[in-house]
Amino acid sequence: MPLAHHVACKPVSSSCLELLIDRFGTGCLTHGNGRGQTPVHLAAQHQDESWMELVKEKGGRGCLRIAAKNGETVAHFAAMNRKSNSCLKWLVKELGSDCLTVPDEDGDTAVHLAAQHQGIESLEWIKRQIGTDCFRLKGDGDRTAFHFAAQKSDNSNAEVAGEGARQRLSHSS
Repeated sequence: MPLAHHVACKPVSSSCLELLIDRFGTGCLTHGNGRGQTPVHLAAQHQDESWMELVKEKGGRGCLRIAAKNGETVAHFAAMNRKSNSCLKWLVKELGSDCLTVPDEDGDTAVHLAAQHQGIESLEWIKRQIGTDCFRLKGDGDRTAFHFAAQKSDNSNAEVAGEGARQRLSHSS
């Protein structure tokens, strides 16, 4: 694993990544590992929005739009951040809410992954951003955000996803 990838995954200050960028150039931000994941992807998954701000400042907005080999975007990785939804919120502010519904090659979106990996607050926030229909988008194996939420060990997100289904049913009756 290249050093910048390693640093992006560790609980260290963003100044460590900044030093690597200053030493090796912004190319270290866009260098993919074997799966095409860049330090930007990994920072979105493991760090807070201050890392995203640094990436944008040093590498430009283009660094935020890079997809891994399987089509997963930086927003997909931010949706898998179990510590905080701050990167996901920051990315939506920077890139627009469309980044939440971009499918990877399996059809999974950041909405699907947030339902599986983040708390109920994230789903409530997503609902306020783009409505409840996003919870019905089909991903890998025709699974929706409801399915992903049900995979959480505590099932805490199933309630919000279910609310979207109830709203949809009440509008169709």
